[in-house]
Amino acid sequence: MGIEQVLPEVDWKNIGLLSMIKKLADWDNFLYAVTQMMPFIKAFIVGSFVICTVLAVISYFIIYSLAARYKKI
Repeated sequence: MGIEQVLPEVDWKNIGLLSMIKKLADWDNFLYAVTQMMPFIKAFIVGSFVICTVLAVISYFIIYSLAARYKKI
């Protein structure tokens, strides 16, 4: 995916849910955050799509075989 960024230092002691909501409530701050996270969002979506597709195919065959066995009973 070409991600070469390293996550910046985060002051975890001063992060809270309300402070995050207040900061992201401003449209400019929200767009900035989304722009900064876009490489990670793309990687997450692509990775999730691949994993979900593989698991869906595997699940299909498992459920199909279970349904076929149940139908025989």
